[in-house]
Amino acid sequence: MYRMLILFIMAIAYGLNALSQGGDVKLDTITNYNSWGWQSLVIENDYIKLVIVPEIGGRVLYYGFPDDEYMWVNPDQLKQTYDPDINQSGPWGTSSGYGGYKVWPAPQDQWGWPPPPFLAWGSFTFTTETATGDSVVVYVRSQVEKYKTPGLQLVRRYKVYRNSTMVKVEQILINTNTTSQSWSIWDVTQATVKHDGSEDYSNFSTYFPVSINDVNGKNNGTYSKVSETVTKYNFVNGKSGKMFSFLLQGWIAFVDERDEQSYTKVFEIFPENDNHPDNNSNFEIYSSGGQYIELEVLSPVEEIGAGGDSIRYDEYWYAAKVNGDVMGASHAGIIRTPLSYTEITSTLAGEYGIFSNGFLALKFYDKAGQALDSSDAIMVSASEKYTLSLITEILPDGTDKIKLFAYDADANSIGVLDSFSLDGPSALKSGNMETQCRIFPTFIEAGNSFFVDVLNEPDGNIAVEIHSLADGKLAGKYLFANNAARHRVMTNNLGAGMYVVIVRQAMKVLIEKIVIR
Repeated sequence: MYRMLILFIMAIAYGLNALSQGGDVKLDTITNYNSWGWQSLVIENDYIKLVIVPEIGGRVLYYGFPDDEYMWVNPDQLKQTYDPDINQSGPWGTSSGYGGYKVWPAPQDQWGWPPPPFLAWGSFTFTTETATGDSVVVYVRSQVEKYKTPGLQLVRRYKVYRNSTMVKVEQILINTNTTSQSWSIWDVTQATVKHDGSEDYSNFSTYFPVSINDVNGKNNGTYSKVSETVTKYNFVNGKSGKMFSFLLQGWIAFVDERDEQSYTKVFEIFPENDNHPDNNSNFEIYSSGGQYIELEVLSPVEEIGAGGDSIRYDEYWYAAKVNGDVMGASHAGIIRTPLSYTEITSTLAGEYGIFSNGFLALKFYDKAGQALDSSDAIMVSASEKYTLSLITEILPDGTDKIKLFAYDADANSIGVLDSFSLDGPSALKSGNMETQCRIFPTFIEAGNSFFVDVLNEPDGNIAVEIHSLADGKLAGKYLFANNAARHRVMTNNLGAGMYVVIVRQAMKVLIEKIVIR
C-alpha cells in the first residue's frame, strides 16, 4: 500500500465526525405541512428533507437541507386546488403555478398552454412501497389526461436512502390510447432567486456542462465562462425568456453561493440521439423575470406503444455543502477545484462536495492504464465540503494518471470523483501558474506579511487560501481583484508553524509551503 507522508482532509463549515451508518430514514404524512394547506408526504434522513404533495400533481415542493431555500413555492396558490374537469387552467390561470418540481410531456407545441391539467395539478394517488430505516420509496400516479394530451398518464417513484443526500426519481409516461404516440419526458423545477423573501440574485447560480458558445437564447440573464466546457448562469431582474442547449455530460448544479449549498441533478444523456424537443435541446433555463427560474431537463422523444406501453427517464438529485465555481459533477460528488499535482512541493490538491457517507481513495496508473498503487481510504461524510491536500513523498514510479474514487458506507464503489493526468492540459496549466506566480518570502517572522506576484491578465480574480499543515484547518482566506501584479497577505492571525498556501486564478493553481517562526 502506497503511503502519504502527510494526509489531511478538511471538513469546512462543520466538524468531521466519525463515519456512522446515519439515522433512520423517516416518512410522515402531515395534513397541513408548513401551513401550505395540502396533505404532504415528508421523508427525512440525517441530511435532507423531501416533501411530496400528491393532491396537486404529485409534485415535490421541498428538497434539500433542512431550513434551506431551493425550490420556489408560490405563496399565491397555498391551500388552492382545482378540478381538472371544471378548470383547465388551474394555478396557471392567475399566477405562475404552484412551484417546485413536476413533469410534463414534451414537445410543448403538441399541447400549447397551460399544461395538461390531470398530469400537472390533478390529484395523484400514492402508495408507500418501502418504509424501513434504510430506505423509503413512494409511488405516485396521475389520473389519465382527458384534454391536452388525451390518454397519457404520469407515474413517479421517489427513493430516499439512509447514508446519502440522494433522491432517485423514476419518471414514467404511460400511453393508454389504442394507437402509439411519440413523446419526451420533461422535468420542470422552479427554483428560488431570493433569500428570506428578499432579492439576492447574484447569490444564486446555475452551472451546466456546455461551452458558452453553444448556449442559445442568452437574453434571460447573464452567462459567463467557467471553463471551456462549463457555463454559469445568473438571474437578472426583469429579464425573461428561455435558454436552450444540448449538454454532453449529464449534470446541472444550482448553487446558493451565500450559504454554500448546492443542488445537483444527474441524468443520462443521449449524445447520438438528435430527436430531443426544441431543436434538439436536453436542458433549458426559463426566467420568469421576477420571482423564480425554471431548470428543465428533457429526454429524447420516443415512441410509446398503444394499450399501456410506457417510457421512463430517471434523475438523481444530490445536495452538497459547496458553492461555485462548479467544475464538474457525477454520482460521486461535485468538483469545486479539480485535482492537481504540483511537483515542486509534491502536493496533490482538490476541493469537492460530497453526496454520501463513505470513503475516498487515490489510485495511481501507468500509461498503459495498469494500476500501480493506491492510498489509504479517507473517511468522508455527506454533510461536508472537503478540501483535499496530500503531500506525498514521491509518486509511484511510472505514474501517468491519478484517479480519486468515491465509495459508499458499505465500501461499494460509487465511481471516479476526479482524475488528473500528468501529461494532460491541467498539468500544463499548473505548470504555467508556477512560472507566472511567485510566493515570497517562504520563511516569515511572526506578524510579518508575504507577497503573491501574478501576471496582471484579465482571467479572473486571485484567491489565496492558507492551511495549517499540522491539522489541516483553514487558517486564512483572501480574494484579490486582478488589477495588480503584487498582492500583500497579512499573517498577523497566524502562529508559528508550517502552512500550505494555495493560490488559484481561473483554472491555474500554485501550491507552496511557508514557515512562520
